Amino acid sequence: MISIAYCDDEHAALQLYPGQVRSAFLQHHRPVQIDCFQQPQALMERIATNNGYNLLFLDISMPQMDGIELGRQLRRIADDVLIVFVSSHEELVFESFQVTPFRFIRKGHFYQDLEECVPAMITELEKRQTEIQIGNGKEVYRIAPYKILYIESSDKIQRLSTLQGTVEIRYKLKDLEALLEDYGFIRVHKGYLVNARFIARVNKREVVLNTGESIPLSKYRVDQVLEELERAT
Repeated sequence: MISIAYCDDEHAALQLYPGQVRSAFLQHHRPVQIDCFQQPQALMERIATNNGYNLLFLDISMPQMDGIELGRQLRRIADDVLIVFVSSHEELVFESFQVTPFRFIRKGHFYQDLEECVPAMITELEKRQTEIQIGNGKEVYRIAPYKILYIESSDKIQRLSTLQGTVEIRYKLKDLEALLEDYGFIRVHKGYLVNARFIARVNKREVVLNTGESIPLSKYRVDQVLEELERAT
């Protein structure tokens, strides 16, 4: 069962769109549980108390707190949830990128946009349940790739920065890169692999994560990193 929260200040929208979300997922034989919220603060309190949601649909244009600010605050307490922004204002799509949403859906084309992205949502949610096994001959580690922010290499020791903390393992970085190839990791420097879903912005010298951390970016990899980031997102 996929657990979804839908937040929109308009009662009419909550009467219409969550039902379309349910129908779209059932087309792919995925039952969903949807909770509706008219107040952003109520959703924040629910998630802070007990976050069981896999997916959030957030309307951007809300008077008390716009969806982008809501998404930014929710990222601090539930960074692993998928966020989908919904809006009638297509010009806001670029502003929404700072919260690293999974998708942006236009209200005027809601079901059409939804149908196109539901398969990707299902794939991503299933991928986030996946754990990979890493063995070096002496020890075996089970790690969920989507929880890894980045990997820093120091000779044969790889330091994995995750949502739960830091883990150090003895392994070759190139072998880790091969294992994580299908999970959206990008080599930004000879000593760093970064999970694309945590990247907030890229400049000529560094990659900045949505946690605020900065990772050095090789000047020789800038174009390649931008291309890979575009494909990953």
